[in-house]
Amino acid sequence: MDQFKKINDELGHVVGDQIILKIADILKQIAHLHNCFISRYGGDEFIIVCERDKNVEITPIFNDLQRLFQQSYEGLPDFSVSIGYVKYDESLNYIPKFIEKADHYMYLNKNVKK
Repeated sequence: MDQFKKINDELGHVVGDQIILKIADILKQIAHLHNCFISRYGGDEFIIVCERDKNVEITPIFNDLQRLFQQSYEGLPDFSVSIGYVKYDESLNYIPKFIEKADHYMYLNKNVKK
């Protein structure tokens, strides 16, 4: 989630928690629709693991994420998320390296919004 600390500082932790719960609900829907594994990775970060053969197969997941997030703001302040993804290959067989690469792409996405 983008600017999570700012939301907590300005609107309070209860609002921040409500947004985290909304994100979790959306990700549960994605997991159900696309047979993915979802996990909370850190305070405002989540991991989605999906088995896909081609990069184009990730597009429906992104489209559904965007659609569900656009529908989710009712009763909550505006918030945004940044997404980074990476496709597994032999060079990424060490999980921290895999996450590091996905993080890199997430921060590229986040920096575009600034």
